Amino acid sequence: MGYAAQNTLARRLMDGEREVRIFGEPFDVRCKVQRMDAFSGHADRDELLSYAGFSSVEQLKRILLVHGEEDQALSLRKELKSRGYRNVDCPEKGDVIEL
Repeated sequence: MGYAAQNTLARRLMDGEREVRIFGEPFDVRCKVQRMDAFSGHADRDELLSYAGFSSVEQLKRILLVHGEEDQALSLRKELKSRGYRNVDCPEKGDVIEL
């Protein structure tokens, strides 16, 4: 139940792959996989935008989008910038951010 990130075993199962590798060993998928998205405990895009709206553009000095898949983070950054938030970044693994 919930979210399965890209490149994980759970995601490969949800995407219907017929064979998966676990610790390098191939296994045939012989189970029925049923997706249940209603149980995610994370805020969605609209909720995150609403949360940002509790602070004015001037109050939020910087927004760092550090969770989720890259294409979704980039889309959220674009929307936040269109709403006037200027300093919105999607740091990558290994980036050093000074606060």
